[in-house]
Amino acid sequence: MTLPPRTRWLRSVLPLLLGVWAGCAGTPPRAAGSAPVRSAAGPTAGPTAAIGAGEGSAPRLVLGYRPARGWQDATEGPLATLVYVGRSDHRSPRPHPFIFSSDPGNAFFWRETDLKGRLTVQRLTRAEMGWLLGELEREGFSSLPWEPFGVKDPIGPERSLTLYRDGGCRQVVKRESLPYEARRCFTRIERRILALCRGS
Repeated sequence: MTLPPRTRWLRSVLPLLLGVWAGCAGTPPRAAGSAPVRSAAGPTAGPTAAIGAGEGSAPRLVLGYRPARGWQDATEGPLATLVYVGRSDHRSPRPHPFIFSSDPGNAFFWRETDLKGRLTVQRLTRAEMGWLLGELEREGFSSLPWEPFGVKDPIGPERSLTLYRDGGCRQVVKRESLPYEARRCFTRIERRILALCRGS
């Protein structure tokens, strides 16, 4: 039996229409402004971002325990040790040294953090030390009234900064006798150091 032309046309396009309808039914509509549905698996979680690392940039400062034994560092930057003696906050019963070192030739590099809070040691790569000194320079680090200090002299007193670098050592202590701008600069630097120790 010969079908009318209109009937033949409907029979030819009906499978296509059914296929389009099935495809649309498989994807539920999304409300306007809502976020698209993502896979439950999601992306693989990466490592915790380091301090100072912007989006798409390399880590600048990685805080945490790093063993001195077998230390290897292929980065470029200064070999230096920076010691700040102070209190982590107003509740601290006593001041203690915060040590940042990228120099295995310095004895402080081989010290270990005292879990009772009497000493904090952070070993850095040379690149990280360069970043740290650059951060402090933003606060006026080199403008402080530094004075020569014996390499083998005991560190301290409270609210002091001691820098070991290029075979020498220098120190600055925050005293009331310092010029007003120098005291303000020292305060900015110690706040930045303590903020870094807290991971901010």
